[in-house]
Amino acid sequence: MTETVKPKTEVRQAPTTGLLIVLLNPIVAGKVTVKSETGKTLKEVEADKEGQAEIALPRNRQYQVEASAPGYSTGATTSRALGAQTIVRVQLSAQSRVLRLVNMPTNAEVLIDKSAVQTTMVGGVATVADISPKKHTLTVHHPEYNDFAIEVDMSRVGLGETATLYVTPERAAKLSIASIPGATILVDGSFRGRVPQSGKLDVSIPLQQASEHSVTAEMTGYQTKTLHERFGPGIRSLDLALERIAEAVGASDGFDDMNLWSHPATWKVMTEGNNRRLQVSGAQVGILKNKVYRDFDAVFTFWMTENKGVTWVLRADSSGKNYYMFHLSGPKSTTQLPNRFYTYLVRDGNPESLNTPTPLVLDLSPNTSYTINVSVRGHRIEHSITSNDTGEKVVLGQFTDTSATKDTMLYGHFGFRALGNELFQVDDFTIDPAKDAAATRPR
Repeated sequence: MTETVKPKTEVRQAPTTGLLIVLLNPIVAGKVTVKSETGKTLKEVEADKEGQAEIALPRNRQYQVEASAPGYSTGATTSRALGAQTIVRVQLSAQSRVLRLVNMPTNAEVLIDKSAVQTTMVGGVATVADISPKKHTLTVHHPEYNDFAIEVDMSRVGLGETATLYVTPERAAKLSIASIPGATILVDGSFRGRVPQSGKLDVSIPLQQASEHSVTAEMTGYQTKTLHERFGPGIRSLDLALERIAEAVGASDGFDDMNLWSHPATWKVMTEGNNRRLQVSGAQVGILKNKVYRDFDAVFTFWMTENKGVTWVLRADSSGKNYYMFHLSGPKSTTQLPNRFYTYLVRDGNPESLNTPTPLVLDLSPNTSYTINVSVRGHRIEHSITSNDTGEKVVLGQFTDTSATKDTMLYGHFGFRALGNELFQVDDFTIDPAKDAAATRPR
C-alpha cells in the first residue's frame, strides 16, 4: 500500500540519504526513538502536535522505530528499507482516560478545574490525555468567543477509553468598558450592567461577524457618552469616561403653564380668578426640565385638596424610575397611615421604605395652604412644613442615606407625583443651588 505524505520541512539530502517520516496514531505529540537493526539508538526526536516527526537517515536500511507519549504505552515498529522517503506509523495504546473535544476553535485554551492543560489539536478536534476518573469542570477560553464551560464526568470512562464532547462556544465581541463607578452601561439601548468600583465592566455582544452597535454610559450628574462603532469577534477596550454636568442655576415657577416641566398627561394647570396652580395626579413622575442639582434649597406651597396626601421626589434620574420619594399622608389617606411623613428610595420603579414614618404634629386642612422647605447637602436631606394660616413651623425630619448605592444618588432632578388616587395642588415653587456647599464639595 502506497501512502503520500508531504514533508513539513525542506531537507537537502545526499544521494545516499533518505527521509523517514514517522506518524503517531492516535495523533499526539510524543517522543520518537530510531534504532539500528542491532538495537543501537541512532536518533531521538520530538513528534509535533500533529503527531509527525521527520528524520534523515542512510538509505537502503531498515530501522526500529519506538514512540511514547504521556498517557500512552510505548509503541514500536520496523520500517522497510529506507528509500528517498519512507513512511511508518506507530500505534500507541491509551493507558489513561482521554477526552476528545470536537469543534474546537483554533488556538483555544482548555482548562480543567481552572488549570490550563496541554492539548493535541488536529482539524478542529483537541485531545486531552491523562484525565483522572472523577467529575471535572472544563472551560474553553478563546479571545473571539464567550467562555464555554461544562461539567465532565470521567468517572464512567474506563482506563484506556476515550470520551468525546462536542464544544459549542458562542462567537462574540468582548468589551472591557472603562467609566465612572456606578455608571449605567447600555448596548443598543438595552441595560447591560453598572460599572463596579474597579472602574471597568466586561460586556459581551454575541455575533458571528462584524456589525454596527452602540455602547452608552450614563449617570445622573454626568454627560451621557455614546460610541457608535463596528465591532467584530474578539477583545476590545472602550473608554467611556464621563464629564460632570454643570449644575443648573436656580428656577422658580408660578405655574401659569407647565413649560418648565417634563410632565405626565394627568397634570393640569387650574385657574381660580387670577391665580393658577399646578394640580398633580397619577403615579408617573414629572420633573423640572434640564435642571440637575446636587446640593440645593427648594420651597413650594401645596394644598391637600382631598386631604389624602402630597408627594415629591428628589434627585430623580432622566428615566423617572430612580429617586428619593417623600410622602406626606393626609387625614383621609387611602394608601398609608394618616398624618405621617414617609421616606422612600425608589429603584427601577420599586419603592423601598427607608425609615419609620414620622407622626405629624401639625393638623392638616384642605382649606389651608402649607409651605414645604427642603434642604439637601450631600447624603443629608432635611424637611420642614409651615402652616400659612397660623405661621406654625414643624420640622418633618432629617434623613441621611447610608446605603451602598448612596453615591449613585448625589445628582438628579426635582419633581412631583401622586400615590394612589391622591390629588393635590402646588404653587410658588423655587429651587436654588446651595452656594455654601459648593466651595467645600470634593471634586
